[in-house]
Amino acid sequence: MHRNPVRDTKLQTARRKEVNALTDDEIGQYRTRIEQWCGSNPSGTKRGESLLEIVDVLQGSGMRIGEVLGLTWESINFKEGTIAITGQCDNKGGRKEWPKTESSRRVIHVKQTAINALKRQWEKDYRPIMGEVVFPTRNGTYRSVPNVESRLREARGDMKIVPHDFRKTVATKIEQTHGMLAASRYLGHSSTKVTEQAYLARPSVVPDYSSSF
Repeated sequence: MHRNPVRDTKLQTARRKEVNALTDDEIGQYRTRIEQWCGSNPSGTKRGESLLEIVDVLQGSGMRIGEVLGLTWESINFKEGTIAITGQCDNKGGRKEWPKTESSRRVIHVKQTAINALKRQWEKDYRPIMGEVVFPTRNGTYRSVPNVESRLREARGDMKIVPHDFRKTVATKIEQTHGMLAASRYLGHSSTKVTEQAYLARPSVVPDYSSSF
């Protein structure tokens, strides 16, 4: 064979999956659905305990859902408005004593929305007997990620919003105001490449840079 056919082969470039950055209206509608669903069952134990607080922390912090479910009270600084991210919940209701990556271990300032939700959680009657777990099950253990995601899907109805969309929304807003590096550090990414490729929504119109040239 005088010619290597592999040399003429071109690898197919994977298309970038479109990032969904939520609007304020979408967030409001989603939150309303969660709020209306929680406790609305006609009989039995009220469903959706703490689900609204979890959503408010997600949208007010940009944390991964596993990081939110893995929060302990010693990680919360109400005075400074910060959260220390030191671990995460897994898919079986256990807590790993480390976040997703080494760069994910960080202390972040969060919006008042998240702080208010954590204060509501702190003031609940069962909190003193549940120990350090911020969002415990009825048995005082950590919640599993699949279980909470399933409840959120049921509560949201036909809205195509998942918890990770809040993280991408926070990333997009930070990048627009403070730049790529700030967004990457806030989310705890190991590099800005991860942030750019998977977490930033592209603007429908590129900002006007024409005065620069």
